[in-house]
Formats: sequence, C-alpha cells, structure tokens
Amino acid sequence: MTDTTQAEVPAPESGAGPGAPEDWKIRYFEPDDIEFIDTGRGIIHAATSDRCWLDVRFRWCFPQSRPGRYLSISTPRDEEIGVILDPAKLPKEARRVCELGIELRYFVPKITRIRSAQSKAGLVYLSVETDRGEREFAVNDPRENVLQPQAGRYLIQDVHGNRYEIENAAALDRKSQLEATILG
Repeated sequence: MTDTTQAEVPAPESGAGPGAPEDWKIRYFEPDDIEFIDTGRGIIHAATSDRCWLDVRFRWCFPQSRPGRYLSISTPRDEEIGVILDPAKLPKEARRVCELGIELRYFVPKITRIRSAQSKAGLVYLSVETDRGEREFAVNDPRENVLQPQAGRYLIQDVHGNRYEIENAAALDRKSQLEATILG
C-alpha cells in the first residue's frame, strides 16, 4: 500500500484550507492491498491488513478524461478512503465487486412515461415507468433536485438520493409531457 500525495495535485499553500497538509495526502491501494466483500444486499465492505470499512462507495475520479482509471473508494459520509490507480489490475473477484459498486453508484433509470405527478407539502410525488420497471418516488424542492443540463433532458434526484433521467421530454407521450411540467 502506498500512502503519498498525488503527483498531479499541487502541494497545498499555507492557509489554503482547513486541516494540516497531511490531511491532503491520498492513499493509493495496490491491487493486492485491499479486499472487497459483497454482502449480496447492495452493500460492499472493504478491508486491508489493518483496517475495515463498512458500506463503501465507488466513484470514478476522472470519468471523462481517464475512463477506467483512478477509482475512488469512500465512506457513506463521502470521506475518501483511498484510490485504486488501475482497477483492471485487481484480482477477478475484487474487480467484479468494484464493478457492482460502480453500477450501484451510476445506476440511473430512464423515465419513459409519467403516470402521475402531484405536489403536496413541498414535495412532488411521481409515479413513473422506467427502462427498469415502475417506480414511485418523491422529490423535494424541484428547483434544487431537478437539473436540466440540456433542453428537454432532466436529471431528477429523489428524497433518498436515487437518480432518474428523462432523456428527451419531447419524446414522451402527451400526458407525460403535461405531468412533467410540475418539475419545472
């Protein structure tokens, strides 16, 4: 296991933020230094020779510029545990568990139809059909939790942090388009 600062990250300047410079070190894991345990319930644990973390999360550090490299592992509180430089070098089972963790993180069902949308007590309640089946969920404050990165495309986060996408609102049926107006 290597515990060093990332060469591409500049050294912190004096007074540049909270914590001592050692807080800014990134822990790198070699493929054989970390083990992942799939509980079978969508929860993954990680362990090294000296430490264990429950319910870890995975995130690509550079998903666009360096896909498949630099896999960050963090706690549910979003505290980074460390980084695997090249997950392809992990043992087969560890790689499978990491792929599961990535799938869970980036799982975004696509909404194909909106059956109903109602606003009650500051929440928007949606009943939808997605490419992964029927879903019912609530969205708190659509101005904060419904993003429109492009015209007609919506990214929606429900009250539990689950994400959904409408790829093209104009491609939805007329009733769905009318129901979608409640999202903003």
